[in-house]
Amino acid sequence: MACNALIPRQQPTTIHGARHAGKKGTMQPIRVVIADDSSDFIEVATSCLSDVSGIEVVGCVPSGPKLLEMVKQVQADLAFVDLVMPGMNGLAVAHLLKSLEPRLKVVVMSLFDDPRLAAHVGTAGADGFIAKQYFVIELPLLLHNLFGDAVSFAQIPKQARL
Repeated sequence: MACNALIPRQQPTTIHGARHAGKKGTMQPIRVVIADDSSDFIEVATSCLSDVSGIEVVGCVPSGPKLLEMVKQVQADLAFVDLVMPGMNGLAVAHLLKSLEPRLKVVVMSLFDDPRLAAHVGTAGADGFIAKQYFVIELPLLLHNLFGDAVSFAQIPKQARL
C-alpha cells in the first residue's frame, strides 16, 4: 500500500477487550499510523503490516507534528512513532498522543536497541518499544501483546518462529 493518503474512519469503533467491534458487531480492522522520517523504513513497515490479518495502515507521515494532526482525522488505534524525527522527538509525540487519545496504543521505534530506551518510552506513556532492526521479527509478539487474537499473521517470518 502506498502510504500517501489518509483513510478517514467512516464509523467510530468501540474496543471490547482487544477486538474492535463496528456497526452491528462486525469486526473492524485495527487502524495503524506510522510516523518516521525514513521513507525506506515506512515502506518496509507497511509491507510487513500488510501481512497481518486485522490490520489496516491508514496513514504515514514524516514527523511528529504531522502525526498529531493526522491521528485526529483518521481515529487510529495504533501509532508507530520513530524516536528521532524532525520537529519533535518520539517521546514527546508519545506523551502528547496519550494525553489527546488515551485509548490509542503507541509504540516507539528506534535504530538503537538499548534497554534504557524502553524504560524512557514507558515514562512517556507509550505502550511499547521496538528496535527497527528487529521490527519484522518482533512484530507478531508485539501485536499479540497489544491486541491479543484480534490480529493474526498470514505468514510469520522464519526468524520469529521458535
